[in-house]
Amino acid sequence: MPYLVARPKPASQPFFTPQPSTLWVSSEPDSQILQPGFAFTTNFFQLYDINLAKGKNRITIHVRDENGRQYSTKRFYTLDYTSDKTPPVLMLIWPTNNCEVAGDGFELQAKVDDNNATIKTTIKDAQGKIHEGYAIVERSGLVWVKNLPVHPGSNEVTVVATDAAGNSSTNRFNVGRSSVTVTMQPLEPDQLNKALVNVHGTVSDATCGVKVNGVEATVHLDGTWEAQKVQVSPIGVAVFNMSIFHKPSTQ
Repeated sequence: MPYLVARPKPASQPFFTPQPSTLWVSSEPDSQILQPGFAFTTNFFQLYDINLAKGKNRITIHVRDENGRQYSTKRFYTLDYTSDKTPPVLMLIWPTNNCEVAGDGFELQAKVDDNNATIKTTIKDAQGKIHEGYAIVERSGLVWVKNLPVHPGSNEVTVVATDAAGNSSTNRFNVGRSSVTVTMQPLEPDQLNKALVNVHGTVSDATCGVKVNGVEATVHLDGTWEAQKVQVSPIGVAVFNMSIFHKPSTQ
């Protein structure tokens, strides 16, 4: 008969003995049913994103052995926000304050210490026009807000991080629109899932230099450029930070 064993801290993955053939979890009062997205090769498991309602929650873990016999065990958890007075901490990665963006839009990058937080971004241009955006928050706490517009003049960006208890923190900074525009083409198929990749694109002012993740590109007279052996993560999201700089005069 399989049974649930709670591992001592700091580990938090429960396991069964012996290895079950099927496992699923149900929660009340939320009436949610979850199953691991993998086949069992060991007796360890972990499930993410079990919704909890305020107050008392009953979590039931069900298992079925190879002979079809089913067993379950219950755990009770109470969700109480009354003692939570700490707002999430958001650290901005890019763009930095008073940065000039070399394009008509940008993707905000940040990191938050609570991956359940909701991140709302507003950007107000010099004419007072406001654009709102909501972030994608990864399980690691990385924050991405895509397609934020930037216009000539000063653009005021406000980022508000709010946790499940309603605590919030606010970050404000300004960005401008560079007179130069730089673009990068999508990766070629043979460059996917590599730690070092070759990239190419265009820059509106061919007298400027271009760097991609710190690697200086070769810029041609027609404004096209390419950079070789640019380092990125071979798994997950590949991030490319492009920057432009004015080359010293050779005269």
